Amino acid sequence: MKRLLLPLLAALALPTTVSAAFIQKEVDPMTDKKTLLILEHSSNKVDNSIGVKEKGLLAIGCVDMEGENFIRIVFRTPTYNSSEGQDILVRFDKEKAEYWSMYGHSAGTGFEVQKANRDKFLNKILNHSKLALQWKTYLESRTEYLIFDLSGLKEEIYKAKEEGCNFNI
Repeated sequence: MKRLLLPLLAALALPTTVSAAFIQKEVDPMTDKKTLLILEHSSNKVDNSIGVKEKGLLAIGCVDMEGENFIRIVFRTPTYNSSEGQDILVRFDKEKAEYWSMYGHSAGTGFEVQKANRDKFLNKILNHSKLALQWKTYLESRTEYLIFDLSGLKEEIYKAKEEGCNFNI
């Protein structure tokens, strides 16, 4: 399982200077498992744990495309967060914001949409143009938020589906 997570975690370590959605393909040299990642940086910046402003990252991963072919939706935040799950306030466009229970990352640097909600979340992305995400940081308990422009992301999701991602869209 850890081998399947490595490409996704590597993507979360990418520099945050790119602002348009893009696809990154990986092949595990030890297992030949193919992974496709769709990446989008936030349009705003948040102070990281030492006060330096950074963008967040939304990663949609299509893992083990020729095997299990499952998806993961992960947010990397510039802040340190609890590695435990958290209810994250999410707002699409001008709709009423609602809480989504998300898994925490073991490194404390982000959140993952729970497996049972991934298809619903992905379809919400496809039917909206903006996403706002709000959470509380771990040590300072600061409320922070990231905003994502979803227009370029939609096109990349459809391209990924054409390449074999098992999206229920």
